[in-house]
Amino acid sequence: MDFAGQSVLAIAAAIALAVGAILGHMLMPVYVYVTVTVTEKITVTKTITVTGVQPRIVTNTSTPATPMFTLQNYKVVVYANKVSLLIVFKVDDNVNITLVGPDNIPLSSTIVKPSDNMVYLAMAPPNTSPKPGEYRLIVTSLDGVKIYEKTFEFQGPKLEILDVDFEVFWDNVVKGVIRRISIVVVNNGDMPAIVKKVVVQVDLRNYTVPIEMVMPIGKAKIDLVHATIAGLEKGSHKVTITLLDSSGLPLATYTVPVNIP
Repeated sequence: MDFAGQSVLAIAAAIALAVGAILGHMLMPVYVYVTVTVTEKITVTKTITVTGVQPRIVTNTSTPATPMFTLQNYKVVVYANKVSLLIVFKVDDNVNITLVGPDNIPLSSTIVKPSDNMVYLAMAPPNTSPKPGEYRLIVTSLDGVKIYEKTFEFQGPKLEILDVDFEVFWDNVVKGVIRRISIVVVNNGDMPAIVKKVVVQVDLRNYTVPIEMVMPIGKAKIDLVHATIAGLEKGSHKVTITLLDSSGLPLATYTVPVNIP
């Protein structure tokens, strides 16, 4: 074969190889990459077409942002007949707020939303004095992740009777009478107290007056307008006033001499 014939064959072979490569490339499978990014509120899907590469799915899962909680203020108050911790706060998502008491027992729990800015957390059942000690405020996201915790230490109520006043007179039928007892009390503690009973002891005899009064922090007055003690002899008597809490424990005691004319 002469030189011209060899050249034609070489060109033909090159053309055949090129066509084969093109056809082979065209016959290769077309795969699709799918990348999915999932967040709590939005899903973004990206599709990329790739030729001749084994497909795979790539999923990127992002962690939702942690809610932000800020405690701005707090105060122990009485709300709906319950001594409660009033907290003022700021939050950017729905969260769960729990108050844990001195016995490490949850006392109250509630879910708040961003439009809320305050909540009352009961520290004891209705008409019951709370225990002094350590209280914990725990804030979690709705899926249980803790985002905030603060410990409060309360010494409890500290009541002192400042003065006692009453009406005293003699009656020929019922003898000596003490009535209209008025008690001036101050609470120097850091928690309100629930006064459930007032015990009036005249000499060695006890007279119990059931009441249900919240003694806030600061000064207050207890008026026992319907309490009447009769049958007392003329002369001097020792009168002791004792305030009892919801557990029957004494909150304050005051003794004063009384003379029946």
